[in-house]
Amino acid sequence: MNRLMDAARTFAVAAAVSAVASTALTASAHTSSVFYTGGGTGGGGTWPLYKDVRFLVRSGFPSHTPSYASIINKGFNQWSNETSGSGPDFYNDGGTTLTGNADNPCLSPYNGVYWRNLDYLGTGVLGFTPHCESSVSNDDTVNGFSMSIDTRTWYVDTGTPTSTQYDLYSVVTHEAGHATGWSGHFSSTETICDTDLPATMCPYYRVGNIRWRTLSTHDVHTFVGAY
Repeated sequence: MNRLMDAARTFAVAAAVSAVASTALTASAHTSSVFYTGGGTGGGGTWPLYKDVRFLVRSGFPSHTPSYASIINKGFNQWSNETSGSGPDFYNDGGTTLTGNADNPCLSPYNGVYWRNLDYLGTGVLGFTPHCESSVSNDDTVNGFSMSIDTRTWYVDTGTPTSTQYDLYSVVTHEAGHATGWSGHFSSTETICDTDLPATMCPYYRVGNIRWRTLSTHDVHTFVGAY
């Protein structure tokens, strides 16, 4: 038996920085257990060390050059290529028409990336990535995930999107962070999030921004701390 760990939704906001009080923290100030263990506020978990995690891309993504799959791979590679830790390595095993379970990876025959309308989760939701953990008490071992990308118009390339475009690369990199077992987000009131250049695992994507494509020192420190 396994248990489903729900992930926070990823929302979009306008590019302008909101005027809220923010807290400045060093990268080392973030405790990995808050995001990567069930005992933390996020309810996260971790894969076995150096785990090869294979996934399939469910049919339905629009045709595009470059392909959606190639950009999806780049987002996952940001985490796989982080060599200072012993976290999972993600591999795309290709496309599939097999029925999976985007809402509950515990019931799916494969780890999947899906193209779906996410309005049922809330207005402005860009992505959603729940993961599956062992049902054994106090065992936060991750053994599955699903990633859903909203069916909106995306910037699907590695250049620079306009100020009104949603960058697929950025959002997939963020969602791939949740696929590592990371649940929850950095606080939106921290300096690293209350900026036009937010850390990848901040809760709100700023439209037209490409900062999320690569991991910040805060993202790396938290990830490596868990692995």
